[in-house]
Amino acid sequence: MGFHDFQNFLSHKRVEVVAICDVDANHLAKAARLAPKARTYTDWREMLEKEGDAIDSVNVAVPDHQHAIISLTAMRKGKHVYCQKPLCKYMDESAALRALGNKLASCKIACCEA
Repeated sequence: MGFHDFQNFLSHKRVEVVAICDVDANHLAKAARLAPKARTYTDWREMLEKEGDAIDSVNVAVPDHQHAIISLTAMRKGKHVYCQKPLCKYMDESAALRALGNKLASCKIACCEA
């Protein structure tokens, strides 16, 4: 789903992809060819730390068990999040995301589940 999402994002004129992260070197290279100006990472934590204010939103399309932690980390950094489903695997993850989303709602930070 990640590559399909990526192609959709690239089709919008107002979207600028500034960073791409994938642990699979082949997938990362394929995406980098479509967005040659984007910086590449193999660790999402490093990407979120280094990119800081350069990114406004994050698309989370990774194995299901990582959806919640990446989404929570991005939201804590003030990023909008688009996440593939399922957003969570456990109830405590859902509660944490809901609580953070409610806290940030006044800042117009959103977490969306496809």
